[in-house]
Amino acid sequence: MVLEDVGEQCANGACPEDRRAFLRALGGIHGRGRRLTESGKFCDSPLPRFPPSQWHYSEWDRLLALGLESPEYALVDWMPNLLDYVRTKVEAEPLTLIQGDPDYSNVVLSDSGIALVDWEYAMIGPASADLGRALEPVESPDELESYRSAREEAGAERLSHGVISELADVGIALNSLRWICYYIKRVSDGKDPGEDWRRTHYVPCIERLHTVRARRPDWCET
Repeated sequence: MVLEDVGEQCANGACPEDRRAFLRALGGIHGRGRRLTESGKFCDSPLPRFPPSQWHYSEWDRLLALGLESPEYALVDWMPNLLDYVRTKVEAEPLTLIQGDPDYSNVVLSDSGIALVDWEYAMIGPASADLGRALEPVESPDELESYRSAREEAGAERLSHGVISELADVGIALNSLRWICYYIKRVSDGKDPGEDWRRTHYVPCIERLHTVRARRPDWCET
């Protein structure tokens, strides 16, 4: 079997077909996971449950409040409201098997097609936690449809394109807020990740939250 690293071209959109194939693979994983959770076969699974043990939403609340006190973080007062909303949505979302780290560095092309590797963070949780990360660099209706159709073909319940789009935005917002809080904590602890990290990670997360708010303004209301 020959494995080819195609993560970079998936991440930057250089090969749309590889990106769609990756999302089909992710949709298949989530679809089979939904089928198994609905049948009760994951009830006794040793896999951990979402959220990860190191996530503490009360700490995120504190860090966002801290960030709002300083203009250098470029936070806006609706961001804590968005956190409250997406946290509620995630907690109510049906469970499935999630890969936990669907980063493009974990995407390879094998003889049988696109595959995901590095399953050490796999858990039982909401599909949005994976889907939001997978769609962060680029998002298009074709990509969402690739995911939606593969998920359904694998045995999950039928969801409309609009519902899948909402799941994606929940995941994008949640993951962006996670990294924003990580950055604020590192800076406040005197361990600033540096200007390059801020430019390549923090600033894009802020931009993604503004994009989500433009699409879902009601999510940011009190």
